[in-house]
Amino acid sequence: MYSEWDPLDEIRYTYGYELKDKKILLIPTGSIAAFKTPELVRLLIRHGADVYILPSREALKYVSIDTLKWASGGKVLDGFTYRAEHIYMIKDMDLIAVIPATANIISKAAYGIADTDASLAIHSAMGYGKPIVMAPVMHINMYRNPFYKEAVNRLEEYGVKFIAPDIKEDKAKLRDLNYIKSYLISILTDKILDGLKILVSAGPTIEYIDPVRIITNKSSGKMGVYIAEEAYMMGAKVKLIAGNISINPYEDLDVTYVETTEEMYYAVMEELSNGYDIFISASAPVDYRPSTTEKNKIESIERNRLDLELILTPKIVSDARRRFEKLFIVSFKALYNVSNDELYKKALEHLKRYGFDVVVANDVARKGVGFQSDENEILIIDSEGNKLFYGRGSKRVLARKLLQIVNQIYRSR
Repeated sequence: MYSEWDPLDEIRYTYGYELKDKKILLIPTGSIAAFKTPELVRLLIRHGADVYILPSREALKYVSIDTLKWASGGKVLDGFTYRAEHIYMIKDMDLIAVIPATANIISKAAYGIADTDASLAIHSAMGYGKPIVMAPVMHINMYRNPFYKEAVNRLEEYGVKFIAPDIKEDKAKLRDLNYIKSYLISILTDKILDGLKILVSAGPTIEYIDPVRIITNKSSGKMGVYIAEEAYMMGAKVKLIAGNISINPYEDLDVTYVETTEEMYYAVMEELSNGYDIFISASAPVDYRPSTTEKNKIESIERNRLDLELILTPKIVSDARRRFEKLFIVSFKALYNVSNDELYKKALEHLKRYGFDVVVANDVARKGVGFQSDENEILIIDSEGNKLFYGRGSKRVLARKLLQIVNQIYRSR
């Protein structure tokens, strides 16, 4: 029936399930950055969260309560009532996010002042031991005030997390909303990979014909980047070796960028020599390169025909297996236009030939999945050839699924 229709159902989970069943109380305070609150709310809902909003009176100068109701599906508290929401509702929250956070609210929280609904909610949340995240915004002179810094240090001692602002134009500005979203997701993610050191390779490489022409492939690098990001959120120490990827990785990731297959080869081998628990090879290095590279741009008007001699590039993941025998290796295998039976057969052959611990196979010819797509369809098999998973979904969701499987196998060895 119409009365049961929730417009948020149209966007919930469209970006992933990381925040499924998580309740977040968002407290925007009196900064012009409060106008970004609706966009942040919708981002969190797209990852599955139930978002409740408690705006301060000053925040409502910059964003209307009707807009907040629209963004959250009506989950806006316009002040506390006799129901003692600061007690019973706060108790039910998984995370309290004070975004944007002014110097005023931060100072009040640090010294136990609870004279407004916003400060009372934070006071109560600290008493419950709830995770609290604050994203400070203010002019630079206020940000450098020693009393403000003292308040931040005091709150950090009690476990409050701070999202460092962007310092621009003598102002401490709100970080990019996607960064904030990822930070909040990481706070609420189970740290199942804690203590593990994971190397991930992602994206295509390129090989130069001349300074402006290249050989490459259609890989976007999304799957590998999402694997690295999700592993980081799950508590692993992560290093990403990235080729010509089409997206920007999470800002806090340790990333080394390379161009050619040879560069990726040496970057991976050098990194693995530092000692890793797991290597996930999700990159798509070019298999062949020109035997010679022209120093200047080839002028097509001077040549009716161009013959290229191509030679084999180094094999990264197979050499990693040979050089690091005890390393747990996950290898991706891209196939083209094969049946499900052939997909499994080829994945098994790849597994047995090199002795990998896990193989992830996909058919990049299938519509809507594979290279440059936001979705993928993958088969995961273990070292015994057991089919552990086969399914289609967003690349981020599948990245999380893969890491859960890898963690289970690695921990049970």
